[in-house]
Amino acid sequence: MKSFFKISSFITISLLSGCGLLKSEYEPIRYYRLMAPAPANRSAVLPGTLMVRTFYTNAQYDSDDIFTTAGGAIVGPYEYHKWVSATPELVTDFIINRLSSQTLFANGVVPSGSASSADYILEGKVIDMLAETDERGTNVAHLQMQVSLIRFRAGNAENSLLMQKRYDKRIQRANATIPSIAEAMSQAMAEITDEMAGDIATAIRSGGR
Repeated sequence: MKSFFKISSFITISLLSGCGLLKSEYEPIRYYRLMAPAPANRSAVLPGTLMVRTFYTNAQYDSDDIFTTAGGAIVGPYEYHKWVSATPELVTDFIINRLSSQTLFANGVVPSGSASSADYILEGKVIDMLAETDERGTNVAHLQMQVSLIRFRAGNAENSLLMQKRYDKRIQRANATIPSIAEAMSQAMAEITDEMAGDIATAIRSGGR
C-alpha cells in the first residue's frame, strides 16, 4: 500500500509539471548595494583613529530584505530583490568607506575588531530603512538612524559622550521601480554620512560642548 501511495504521488507531480502548474525554475534573486559618488576630501584632518562599531537595528531590519510601505503599513519585503548584505553590515560598511574616502581622521577609520587602537568610537542604530509611498502616491526612500560619538581612552573610566544625534532623510525616487529604491537610498546614506562627518568634526574640536 505504501508503494502505491509513493507511485501515485510521483505520477501526480509529473502530470502537474507537464501541465506547467509546477515551475521547474525559480525567478533569480537580484541583489542591490549602496553606491554614491566619492565625496570631496576635507581640508582639516582630525587627529587619531575612529572606530565604527557595527550598527544595530530593529529586528525587522536585521536581514538583507528590502522593505516597503504603503499608507504607513509595512507590505514588504520584496521576494526576489535583496540587499547584498544584512542591513547592519550594509550601513556600517558604507559609513566606514565614505568617512575613509574623505580622509577625515589622520590615522584612519576602522571597523569593530580592528587591531588598531581607537581614539573615538562611533556607534548607532538604524531606525528605519525602507521605501515609502505616501497618500499622494509619491515614492520615496526613507532612512532614519541615531548615532553616538564617544571619546575613548583604553583602560580609563573617563570615556565621554561627545555627540548624540538622530538623522532623518526622505529622498524622492526617480520612479516606482525597485532599482530606484537602491538609488534613492544611496543618496540618503551619502547625505546623512556627509552631515555626520561635519558633526563629528565639530564635536571633537569643541570637546562635545
